[in-house]
Amino acid sequence: MTVFNIPAALLAIMERNALANAIGRDLGQAPIDHQPLIRFTVPLHDAEWLLTEYDPATETFFGLVYDTDRHEQTLGHVTVSRLAEIRGFADTAVEYDAGFRTDRSLSSYCDPDDGCAEDYFCQH
Repeated sequence: MTVFNIPAALLAIMERNALANAIGRDLGQAPIDHQPLIRFTVPLHDAEWLLTEYDPATETFFGLVYDTDRHEQTLGHVTVSRLAEIRGFADTAVEYDAGFRTDRSLSSYCDPDDGCAEDYFCQH
């Protein structure tokens, strides 16, 4: 187990996802729409992160951040240190959802009216 007690094998897959998209960017290709492999939540708070990529050199994840209270979502990066700083109601910390499983791509979690998935995954 490693960061947030995430299995090392899962982080290794996320590292490969990040590498595949970095290579694709260098070749001028649109990013691959990977399935989220990790879900973080904050108990008693309306936020969650669905993450597909991890860069161990910078301890940075990539994925969808969703604030259910504000109905806002963003595709972007978040560092391990930032996740560790976040606190919800009653000082609850970010938790790794070890039971999270999906068969959907990251963009399928995005609100189609928001356009964030289209803006990101359809770029060339």
